[in-house]
Amino acid sequence: MGLHLQASSGLKLVHVAVGLCSGCLRQVEAALSSGGELHEKSILVVSGAPSHIHAREIQEAWRSLPEPKVAIAVGACACSGGVFRECYAFRALNSIIPVKVMVSGCPPPEEAILKALREEAASADVDGYRGAPAINEELCVACGLCSRECPPGALEAGEGEKPRLNQWRCISCSRCEMICPRGAIEMTPRFTISLT
Repeated sequence: MGLHLQASSGLKLVHVAVGLCSGCLRQVEAALSSGGELHEKSILVVSGAPSHIHAREIQEAWRSLPEPKVAIAVGACACSGGVFRECYAFRALNSIIPVKVMVSGCPPPEEAILKALREEAASADVDGYRGAPAINEELCVACGLCSRECPPGALEAGEGEKPRLNQWRCISCSRCEMICPRGAIEMTPRFTISLT
């Protein structure tokens, strides 16, 4: 379940992959293999959908890291539960350990993970990356179709309201873009990193 690496400074970098699809696992591995300077902290990276089964191992990995340390949630599943958010067994990582950095996407691009490892808050476009949707307020008629059809519930709207994006739930599936009768939604090449 876990990939453990030692940082050159003697501080640890531990990656716990609890993923189902392994998309985030591949992106984390690509980011780690590309090298680059990391900050002077021990790092716990968790990708995939944490469940009650994984909670103890994640907590033990967190406790084993020397201070100062930081936890990073990679991808929609680790940030919010993703498409599994309604399932009793799965939960967001911040309900298991304190999370400092969240990286949106399904999976997030390698560039975003590298910035997260350096604890850089960022929002940027990456060529070829299908990120979160953008909603054109002028074209949107608040029909609610996108929010009803969004698999992870990332588009939230009350009756007669225009949708609001919860980027931490978004899996970039583009269903909202395809289903919008007015063409008010367009997928962007944008990723977001949040420092909490």
